[in-house]
Amino acid sequence: MNNEQVTHQVRHMIGSRYVASVKAYLAELTGRDVRGGTGYLTADLSPGRLTVHLDAQGNIDVIEIDRSNEQKA
Repeated sequence: MNNEQVTHQVRHMIGSRYVASVKAYLAELTGRDVRGGTGYLTADLSPGRLTVHLDAQGNIDVIEIDRSNEQKA
């Protein structure tokens, strides 16, 4: 699944309440590693990994795709 397809698959989660099962759901849905939410964040690069960012109320604000392997223009 390419990044565009992943974005399409996960966009319905934006604004949803974050619960512990979200990471597993996103991983199953996309086949990608997932970090973030209420857990710790690492600084290591992992191309294609999803990072879940929450707002102050604990809702999903952003689901970011690590694009560290993409060529820069």
